[in-house]
Amino acid sequence: MDNAYRLTLQIFDAGHWQDAMTLEFSEPDKGFASPCRFGYESTYLVDHLDEMDTLFAKAVSVRVPLNWSQETPKHAPAFLQ
Repeated sequence: MDNAYRLTLQIFDAGHWQDAMTLEFSEPDKGFASPCRFGYESTYLVDHLDEMDTLFAKAVSVRVPLNWSQETPKHAPAFLQ
């Protein structure tokens, strides 16, 4: 993905910003219609292990709970739109 556009989503918690998720758009010229890959940063997940699978998990979206997987939808996830 040479032309890919990468961005990092952060969550403000405990008085500071934390890198939570990385997104990569393989065809950025297509905007939100671009294929996308995203997943939580492993350091963020490690820092929040005790919150995984709870109502108190600090996730980027209710639809994207804390997890170790990489998602690869055909377009940008709804929480960005």
